[in-house]
Amino acid sequence: MSDAKITQTENKDNNAYTRDAINQLRYLQNVYSQQYEVLENQISTYTMSIDAILKGVEALEKATTAEKSKTLINTGPGVYMEGEITNNKTTLTYVGAGYLIEKTVAQAKEFIELNKKKQEEVLKKLLSEKSKLQSELIDVMYKLESLQQQ
Repeated sequence: MSDAKITQTENKDNNAYTRDAINQLRYLQNVYSQQYEVLENQISTYTMSIDAILKGVEALEKATTAEKSKTLINTGPGVYMEGEITNNKTTLTYVGAGYLIEKTVAQAKEFIELNKKKQEEVLKKLLSEKSKLQSELIDVMYKLESLQQQ
């Protein structure tokens, strides 16, 4: 075989390899981008959940400061009624699976704080995963850019 034909064959092989590598990197970029978006949504959900927990603790503290204080009671999505707190020593605390348990205010705060810590641990893991995924995505984008410039 002549040198020109060998070089031509090698160029075709290199071009095919480069195209395959670019396609694989684009696929990875797409997958990582989708995973990143999912993590962003989960982080947002956990952040809102922690904010709601903090507001719940704040409301519980306000309700225990005065006897017979007035408050708004959530009776459904976007529907509130004015109510009066007649017993600020105990509270009904949602413990999951549709169950409410009567607890003292101190017990309720302790339970809420434990729940908040669990939520924060999950959020911390999600943020770590997001950081790793972001690094991998940047690496893929860099490799893709360098291959496309060849």
